[in-house]
Amino acid sequence: MSYFFEGEKMQNILIGLFPGIIWGIAPLLLHFIPVNSLKQLSGTTLGICLISLLIFFFKGTKIEIGNFFIFFFSGAAWSIGQYGQYVGYSNLGVSKVFLISTSLQIIGNSLIGGILFNEWSDNSLLIKGLIGIVVILIGVIFSKDRKQSDKNSNNNYYYLVLVFTTIGYWLYSALPKIVTSNNANLSTFLLPQALGMVVAAGILALLFDQGSTTNLSISVCNLIVGCLFGIAAFAYLLSISLNGMVNAFLMSQCNIVIATLLGVYVLKERKGTRKFSLWGGIIFNNFRGNHYYSLTTNKLK
Repeated sequence: MSYFFEGEKMQNILIGLFPGIIWGIAPLLLHFIPVNSLKQLSGTTLGICLISLLIFFFKGTKIEIGNFFIFFFSGAAWSIGQYGQYVGYSNLGVSKVFLISTSLQIIGNSLIGGILFNEWSDNSLLIKGLIGIVVILIGVIFSKDRKQSDKNSNNNYYYLVLVFTTIGYWLYSALPKIVTSNNANLSTFLLPQALGMVVAAGILALLFDQGSTTNLSISVCNLIVGCLFGIAAFAYLLSISLNGMVNAFLMSQCNIVIATLLGVYVLKERKGTRKFSLWGGIIFNNFRGNHYYSLTTNKLK
């Protein structure tokens, strides 16, 4: 009997790690698909929408109109954040973007959850949360590429785009917390989120990507990556149900390690970076930062 429970626990861990693995590998796959950032976003959101429709068809239940719009706008905000990442991938590099973007997400989500949603309910949690934020900032500084300064003056612009669009990720995480129903079927919420993603991506494409075309084979490849995103998003919701919100988030953060190392060792980014600084930054950001994040979430389930 104990063997069964150990097997079940291992299965839950694998489900929890799966989203991070996919989200860590996806930037590498997108690197080899020759489309611009908006077409990457369109393919990703269409793939997620396709998967969410299939899941809703088999598992979906009714959703209140208020909750629908909350998750719709949550998905639209995600598209803004994801667009900023895609712009960063092509102009700054995957390894830089992932460390900075994810660090900003953890800092922003911690402050929003701790202050706005009162998850830092006492001074002890507040102190631990602030320590965690400082640790993450140290990780960002530690992993900075000192040997290869940004020679392109436009890079400052792309950094600003990355920082500004990360607000979309904060809203993506914060808005669903408004939903108070603990018995809600999480898979149901994936569809309104996906619809919000598609609509926001479509608006961005109409505004900034008019007149460009892409051949069918490239579009299909782009859509396949989007479907992988959708499967990972569903696995993340499933992981929340199986492992709890905190553990699901922490396990998904293996994407930082995977994407950063793939960017450095496969895409050959940041050739001048000292390996000690690189690994030090990863450890500070992922392991220590997440440790303090878990301490400050008051064991939400």
